[in-house]
Amino acid sequence: MGADDSPIPTAGLGPNRPTPGRRVVVMAEKSWASLFLVATLKRAGVNVVAMIVQRDATDAVFLSVMGWKKARKQFGLRASTQAFLGLSMGGEYHLRRLLNRPDFPTLRDICALGVARVQIEDFKSAGCHDILRSFRPDVAVICGTPILPDSLLSIPAVCTLNIHTSLLPHYRGGGSLFWPLFFRDTDKVGYTIHKAVAALDAGPFLYQERIPVLPADTPGTLLEKCFRSAAPKLASILKHDSLEDGVWCHYDKPLAYVHRRPHPEVYNYLLGSPVVGWAKKAARRTLNGALELVRGVRPFEGKLTAFFFHRALPDNTPVTDWRRVLGHPTVSELREKLVFLKKHFKLISFSQWLALLNSPGPISEPSAAVLVDDGYRDFRTCLLPLLEALEVPAALFVCTGAVSKNTVWYQQVYNLIDLVRSDRLLVPWMDTHIYFGDTRHRVLTIERVLLAYLKRLRRNSRQDMVNLLLEANNAIHESSDADGFCDVADLQFLKRSQLVELYPHSHRHDPFETLTAEELRSDLADCRKYFSEELGLGFEVLSYPNGRFKAEQRELLTSAGIRYAITTVNGYEEPERFDNLALKRIGFGNESISDFAFQLRRMKVIR
Repeated sequence: MGADDSPIPTAGLGPNRPTPGRRVVVMAEKSWASLFLVATLKRAGVNVVAMIVQRDATDAVFLSVMGWKKARKQFGLRASTQAFLGLSMGGEYHLRRLLNRPDFPTLRDICALGVARVQIEDFKSAGCHDILRSFRPDVAVICGTPILPDSLLSIPAVCTLNIHTSLLPHYRGGGSLFWPLFFRDTDKVGYTIHKAVAALDAGPFLYQERIPVLPADTPGTLLEKCFRSAAPKLASILKHDSLEDGVWCHYDKPLAYVHRRPHPEVYNYLLGSPVVGWAKKAARRTLNGALELVRGVRPFEGKLTAFFFHRALPDNTPVTDWRRVLGHPTVSELREKLVFLKKHFKLISFSQWLALLNSPGPISEPSAAVLVDDGYRDFRTCLLPLLEALEVPAALFVCTGAVSKNTVWYQQVYNLIDLVRSDRLLVPWMDTHIYFGDTRHRVLTIERVLLAYLKRLRRNSRQDMVNLLLEANNAIHESSDADGFCDVADLQFLKRSQLVELYPHSHRHDPFETLTAEELRSDLADCRKYFSEELGLGFEVLSYPNGRFKAEQRELLTSAGIRYAITTVNGYEEPERFDNLALKRIGFGNESISDFAFQLRRMKVIR
């Protein structure tokens, strides 16, 4: 991962002027970092008068079954069970506390040091404002809080400080010690002591220090390294630094990009245990096999289920191909799924599915529809022969803008997986070269990092960023034959099939929740025009690109003629209990039949 021989200060401090008696209040989440920070400051002679902590669901869990049930929904089984047993900081924390009590304090230890402890419901509440004012702080220190308003940050007479665990402006936001490890960008691991403002990890800074990274380091070990260095440094600042206007440093090149906490799939790639992953899969297969042996497979009555996927890959596609790593199934894998579904459901066309959904009487037998998004050419070349062999109907939702261009913005980003030959990718909005190594890493970087960010942007900004990304990495704006989309001839051929229905999937595949009313109206008009003029088809059913829309867009969708629209929310539908503009469906890929059946049982689609 790379390492430095010693911490490297990257900025100096202001004038040293003793500030005896400066009143300090810490506002923090309940964590090792905040408790260690308060204890270190107090032991160093800083006048910490209070610690304000936000109450969470684990605070009322000790020996409380109801509290345990509530906490389990928010924190999971392990954390809620530990809190039930009185180990609210976790079992490992309390074990380490037995070995080194001073470095692993509890809230009770903080009180014993003479620091008032106040628990609140919400840092942004009027009550928290009043409590902070009552302590008359000169300086407040925040640790692990959400973004706080200026009305709270401005209460201290001097300023509010924060410790962020990266060399800002890089790695703002969540996962600041995870992403440098994932991207092998460890020269930016460290901490920044800065003025807190009403924006995420922004504001001028007083001090930065790089922390050396060893091959065995994890985000947890780096957090300890950062705070063991930052806490004494902050104590020195609070005791001796004037914190006047002239001492603050400003970043040479501010970055607007903010990282989010890593998706579980990304986290497990870097830090998860292969043994645990294998054990979970084995347990699912064993449980599903036992249930099938005892119960068989019986769909629930009265429910309509729609299943969807995106691609149908040739059987000779290697398991190492990025499309398979992403989860797209081959024809053989699809055959296995469709045979399974056909055995247990009556597979009907989507128009029949919608008619059943609106029927007044009960559904006589378990029925399901097969839906395919995007409109890749492999629907015609690979999937259609399979549908004909199995006599299974399917609906194809077409992104009409991709028909003429033979690509779409998100596919241009996926193309980087094949086009970038280096093991580094330049991401302009991060202002750094990130690791872009094995296929799995590339897929996760594209899917869970780059596309996740691009999908949140406005339309024009999104395309600008895509172009910037491609240009920065000398990537050709071309699509490969393997990732081509259906053209007009393909769609007209599919239209003549007795098994295929064609529906719209937007024009440019922009997530609807990022579009203005005028942009959405224009996109729907372009899509409707294509369906009418090129295919001679109506425009009443839609599959949302990215699977979501905003509630305030309902009226616009209805006025555009959309009667039914489909999300990517997992679930089934029942007559008289459905939202026609937010229909649910269930996605699948190249997972095993056992895992697929386990998912359906957990969702109460089959018994």
